[in-house]
Amino acid sequence: MSSSEKSSDNIERILSLASTITSEDSDFVGNDFDFISAMTSSLMRIDYSQEDIEQFVRFFAQTSSHTTPKDPHHGFRLPHFSRLLINCYIKKNPTSNVIIDGKGVQFDYLFLGSGRVNNVELRNLNGKMIFGYSGFQDSGSSSLGEIVFRNCHGYALGQNIGHGERYKKVTFIGCSGRRIGAGIGRYCSEPGPVDFISCNGNYIGLDSEASVINMNNCSGKHLGLSPMTDNVYVDGRKVKFKLVKEIALHLLEKVHLY
Repeated sequence: MSSSEKSSDNIERILSLASTITSEDSDFVGNDFDFISAMTSSLMRIDYSQEDIEQFVRFFAQTSSHTTPKDPHHGFRLPHFSRLLINCYIKKNPTSNVIIDGKGVQFDYLFLGSGRVNNVELRNLNGKMIFGYSGFQDSGSSSLGEIVFRNCHGYALGQNIGHGERYKKVTFIGCSGRRIGAGIGRYCSEPGPVDFISCNGNYIGLDSEASVINMNNCSGKHLGLSPMTDNVYVDGRKVKFKLVKEIALHLLEKVHLY
């Protein structure tokens, strides 16, 4: 079998598995341990590539936000599957640097709750809370590596990355949306830095507990409003939110984020 035929066979098997989750007859609601175990076992037997993951993303783009009256959880089935897809790939390729280019497609909650990863770069993706809570479900001594969002747009991109887990660094480049990078490193044992470069949106870096927050050439209201972080820099200027912690917490309450 040629490499192109192998890739075609792999993506067909992946799409077939995803279809079993998205079927209206499926009882899967995201917390079915037996179902997840069976799906994980099936994915581990497929020798798929990063390109196959990209094909999955583009094939199911926009479908991820659909819901049906019969099952209100239907809209989260594909994000759950995307999490399993990238988790299994990383388990089989633990030292691989993952680069996923969405070519501008919309996919809400893509890779939400993904496990521990080495280095991941997400490019040209649109959607809500993409790669949010990554590392949240894992435990142990390993850490998240470097995570880069490049030209991604949407609400709460990367929210709560490293929640309760260590991470090396998170970078947002040319991204836009409200609450980009909110809550990164909260309750994290060893938080790393977070960089925002040429990003646009309100509440960027909100309530992060990163070791350092650097914002360069960013625009929007309430940039770096993170009262729990001592080192917040906007265009090289240190912003001392610690001195106005009570005011900052009051603002968070006003926007219903606490």
